[in-house]
Amino acid sequence: MFVVELETIIDRPPEIQGLAIYQFWKMNADGQLCTLMPDPEEQVYHQKIDDLVVQLAGKLKSLQASAQQTQPSEGGVHIGDVGGDVNLQAGGDIVAGNKTVQQTIENRYIIQQEGPRATVFLAEVTDDLQEQRNDVKRYLEQRQFQVLPDSRYFFARANAAEQLQQAIDVDLHKSTLFLQVLSACVPQRPPGMSTPQLQHGCAQMVKDLPILQWRDPKLDLTTVLNLVIKDFFGAVTVSASSLEEFKYHIRLKLEEFEAKKRREAEKRLAAEKRQAANPSQSSAPMEINDNLIFINTTLEDQDLAEEIGELLDEQGVSFSLPLLEEDISPADKRQDLEDNLLECDGMIVPYDPKSVKWVREQLRYCRRLQGQREHPLKTIAVLNKTANKPSLGMKLPNMHVLDCATLADGSCLPAFIKKKPEYNVISDFTSRMLYLDGIVSVNFDNL
Repeated sequence: MFVVELETIIDRPPEIQGLAIYQFWKMNADGQLCTLMPDPEEQVYHQKIDDLVVQLAGKLKSLQASAQQTQPSEGGVHIGDVGGDVNLQAGGDIVAGNKTVQQTIENRYIIQQEGPRATVFLAEVTDDLQEQRNDVKRYLEQRQFQVLPDSRYFFARANAAEQLQQAIDVDLHKSTLFLQVLSACVPQRPPGMSTPQLQHGCAQMVKDLPILQWRDPKLDLTTVLNLVIKDFFGAVTVSASSLEEFKYHIRLKLEEFEAKKRREAEKRLAAEKRQAANPSQSSAPMEINDNLIFINTTLEDQDLAEEIGELLDEQGVSFSLPLLEEDISPADKRQDLEDNLLECDGMIVPYDPKSVKWVREQLRYCRRLQGQREHPLKTIAVLNKTANKPSLGMKLPNMHVLDCATLADGSCLPAFIKKKPEYNVISDFTSRMLYLDGIVSVNFDNL
């Protein structure tokens, strides 16, 4: 069931509350509403028809997939097509055609990827931005991202405000990212319906939920008289760019999330393989040390920094990353950087040839803070993954350049980081890190 709106309706009957709504009307430049008609020149009308067709086709495919998943088949339960007919046997094995393979993390990951890539909360908007919201929604759904909410929120009972916030919170906790397109218009909503400010406030209460907001760069903020909305536009999460640039930024953010999920799956797989190869290892306590490594990085190298952190964590070495979230003020980021440089025992700086100026700035700043430290910094490692890199042109005491082509091979670092009583954990880590991909190591045991 869905609803086709030919004009704006504020008070919807309870019978259609919660249903998907397709608005076949738009607001003209003079603020007048007009119904969309099948005119060859009316692009918005045809976009709406396309949206409706895509949604109906998706729903039919979903119903078909659900029917296949619940349909019993000989020797197992059909769970979808992954390179042919695949069935899950009662014993946990996967049957593909006439072959039976052991169910592993790789198989489970492939099967899970048959669903949406990720779930995104795309906030409701004022009527003047409905087309922009639909544009973003269409962009995401074409790339197999699920978009919430499915329909407009509306509650008509006495406790409508409480129900509304609970419904928003449920959808937010299902989501990977919160998106919002903003207007200078004051939303006209009856009690029981949501507003952009309410949804944004709820999103801020969800821990670790990234927030991306957009506004038209042509909007002159000096003409915005409503102080609440004006403050809304001043948030650091608001981007004033073209809508195409905003959609591109969304895609990059979601791809970062997917890359992190893949690394986590690979990490779980590697741990499962290690445990299968040596079951007694899982019961052995991990050696913990009190050294702290600061991985000084930027957003561009965040994936590499997180991968280094995971490898350190596997070996019981503490690490810290800088605050990189866009909603954190520059002053707070600078204070966090200074605290990390004063309190860490060692620092690793991922080095991309494009960022040579930035790396040199970080090394100089680290040197300036040495006089404020209680103990000298034990080691500084500049990690390079690019061949024929340009020289940094500077050298600090206890600084070493680590040339590593990749960190992806799980057998490299875990195989070479073997803690020995006579070794300092940090120096042992940095020296053995250079064995990656057969590169000759440098001995830091005397640090």
